[in-house]
Amino acid sequence: MGARKASAEHLVKVSKRNGKIDEEDVIYCSVSPIRMSVLQQLSKRDDSISLVELSKMVREGKSKVAFHCNGLKERLLIDGKKVAHQLYYRITEKGRRSLQMCEEKSRNER
Repeated sequence: MGARKASAEHLVKVSKRNGKIDEEDVIYCSVSPIRMSVLQQLSKRDDSISLVELSKMVREGKSKVAFHCNGLKERLLIDGKKVAHQLYYRITEKGRRSLQMCEEKSRNER
């Protein structure tokens, strides 16, 4: 059973890497104000933003922001890189499209 679970988790990760936006990506972003805020802040800049700076921008602790960034990164909505001892993030094209869909969905629900 352990092998089946590992295989299923691998398939989920592979499907998230295909670059296509699905309803799960939109829901994942829209249910968390922190994730939405991270995407919104990253979408305002073309360059990468450090975790420290991003945490200040979204007014949350570094560990909480890093946790949400890892989920966004796993879904290919943001890219992350480590330079020296700092983490830097930037939004991907898939992330921009997902953010746009989340914002449109939010406007339509009002």
